[in-house]
Amino acid sequence: MADVTERQERAAWHWMDPDRAVPEIGRVLRDGGRFGLIWTSRDRAVDWARDLDRLGDQDGSDAQAAERFWRHQNVVLPEPQIFDNVARATFAFARTMTLDDAVAMVGTYSRVIVAAPDERARRLAHARTVLQARFPGADTIDIPMRARCWRADRMARG
Repeated sequence: MADVTERQERAAWHWMDPDRAVPEIGRVLRDGGRFGLIWTSRDRAVDWARDLDRLGDQDGSDAQAAERFWRHQNVVLPEPQIFDNVARATFAFARTMTLDDAVAMVGTYSRVIVAAPDERARRLAHARTVLQARFPGADTIDIPMRARCWRADRMARG
């Protein structure tokens, strides 16, 4: 018997297989229960924020990473449809951070987490260089962020 009222995922959806996760979430949600996803990341529409962990000497991997980033935010519900009332919203905001905190944030993104240690160190050093050049001597930096939200409701079982 399904008895979960709501299921939220934040910053983890890209680690899941939607073809398996969506039916399982639908199985445990009550009729009318809500399934929500939230992706919060630096605002990739802002060039310097987008490029914090981008190394210019890479051949296509940055484009591939961007494609994966957007693909995982395009939620496609598998058949048979068990969710309806789908809604999306995007919210822009800024996080005020120290330079060290901003570099540490870059270290939490999956492409940096899964990198080999030397590659991870290069990406973090690059982020520090970009921020120091963009905001010389700044105590804090306003990092442009964007939260992309998606939700749907569990349809009633027949």
